[in-house]
Amino acid sequence: MKRIRHLLGRLLAAGLAAAVLCGALPAALAADGEPPLYEVYGYASPEEFMEQFLGGDEELTYDMVSSKYTLYILALEADESLVCNYYGTDSVGEAAEEWGMTREALIAQMAADLTAEDVFAMETDGVWYPDGLDALVAFGLVPRTPPAVSVQLNGKTVVFPDAQPESRNDRTMVPFRAIAETLGAAVGYADGAVTAELAGRTYAFAAGSDTLAVSDAESGAVLETVALDAVPYEKEDRTYVPVRFFAEAFGLTVQWDEYEQVAVLYDRDALLDELNAEFSIVNQWLAAQPEIDPEQALRTAAAIEVAYTAFNSIDGDEHYPMEGTLEVISQGGSVQLDLRLDLYALAALYAQESGWLLGMGMEDLVAEYQTELENARFEMIYNADTDMLYLRCPLLFGLLAEDAPEGAAAAADADKWFSVSGLAESGGVGTTDMNPVVLVTGSFLPLAADAETAGEYIVSRTEQNCETWGNYSELWYRTHSMAENCALEAGDSLFTRSGSRYTAPVGSEEVWEDGSYFKGWFTLDVQTGGITGEGERREKGWFSDMLITYGYRAEASSGRVEQTIHIKNQGILTMAVEMEQRPYDGSPAAQPPQAEEVVDFEQWVEGLWD
Repeated sequence: MKRIRHLLGRLLAAGLAAAVLCGALPAALAADGEPPLYEVYGYASPEEFMEQFLGGDEELTYDMVSSKYTLYILALEADESLVCNYYGTDSVGEAAEEWGMTREALIAQMAADLTAEDVFAMETDGVWYPDGLDALVAFGLVPRTPPAVSVQLNGKTVVFPDAQPESRNDRTMVPFRAIAETLGAAVGYADGAVTAELAGRTYAFAAGSDTLAVSDAESGAVLETVALDAVPYEKEDRTYVPVRFFAEAFGLTVQWDEYEQVAVLYDRDALLDELNAEFSIVNQWLAAQPEIDPEQALRTAAAIEVAYTAFNSIDGDEHYPMEGTLEVISQGGSVQLDLRLDLYALAALYAQESGWLLGMGMEDLVAEYQTELENARFEMIYNADTDMLYLRCPLLFGLLAEDAPEGAAAAADADKWFSVSGLAESGGVGTTDMNPVVLVTGSFLPLAADAETAGEYIVSRTEQNCETWGNYSELWYRTHSMAENCALEAGDSLFTRSGSRYTAPVGSEEVWEDGSYFKGWFTLDVQTGGITGEGERREKGWFSDMLITYGYRAEASSGRVEQTIHIKNQGILTMAVEMEQRPYDGSPAAQPPQAEEVVDFEQWVEGLWD
């Protein structure tokens, strides 16, 4: 949300100057736009709009949202090129004609959509800028002015009273006294050296020198001398230092947000302690999980049962079963997987129910592949050492070859092994820990049974997301937001104790206006590390009415998950997976058997259309 803090001034100067000078802007912002925002979205009143469209967000009022809507209308009226770029037309009149709207209605609709974008962004960022036109930048309608370099410490922007941070040679340089005192250090100057004392250590350096001396604050003994990654320098009577180097020396974690030009500093250990205070029961349960040697090969076996009963009050109910097995051998980053399923009955039902809609000759296709469907098999080998992935699934690759031109030679290779390389850069195959407790927990709760602590799970997940999206400036907010959501489902206050077992509710007893509800419970055993749970959800919609029930149990080496989906007056789908994990005396296969032919997947795909 901070991406356009300087944009308003530019737009007011360039596009809204006339409105400001004639006094129209303050008057316009005092009232709703024309037509009113709630009418644009088809609501009868501001109250209905806030409750149904915005979900009754307590942090926003209708006046706040409608003022932003009015501001967008003024901006669009002042610069019609924004409207043309948004709709991809040469004029506003052309866009209005294409959409069957008047010019005024078209601009109102666009202003409303831009306002909604800001509202949705606030749900993520947690900040509302009443005078910011953020959505114009988000939609690429106006250029973004990069912000000045800044520093954030534990979620708060560091205020530099005079000299400001700057970027030099790809390093964020900051006035030393201001940042050191913010970090809690005592700063001193003696004999041309700059010193900072913190946590029993003294850090000394000089402008123009590329070394830092670290000594014991009490005895003065030098503990180490380290090379700086950027040389400190003097500017306007201030000593500038590389913020990353010194922050890390003081025990902080440092990240860089390129988009916001922010050096993000945070005390990770203190953050973990803060978050873990809310999850002592979960952390006891995590501590009870058995330690697994990462070099130990493991074999996970699962039996899969699925059945669908289609109601038929005239000819009798029809039953469609499916059974299968799964075997996974894993060791380190390597994995060997073998999945076998009988899919024919369910595929035949799908073709019967949906084939007419898809118009693809589904029933004929299912009949043609009956044998493959009855004996469906998916095999996978990933060798982490060579970064090679091997796949074989005659059913899948046979269907891919269906669209190839008649006579394509590559189509005959559908039953062979296929190879794919170069997956390491994207994280390998992303194999999930097949431990039953890990699988069950990840499916039903906002927890990770393989994490050291709940706090570590929350922080590391947020760091990964910020790394992916490049928004480290939001890390502090996102971390605490995730912690709050997790606490609503697994915080200490939810549990009741019975010996070593702690039980917490899931959902609530509340029944919504349409009759939908969700309720259940789960129990953690802090002695054995086991987990059990049950739940029930009623979902009523315009086209269906479903009752979903589930139950699960898992411990270190075994687990079972059951789920039933009852669709009113249509049918019942039941699913059950029984699994166990044991040490394996061997290793995953490194490649397919030598007697099996391997085809390069990319070349095969290209060959289908040669």
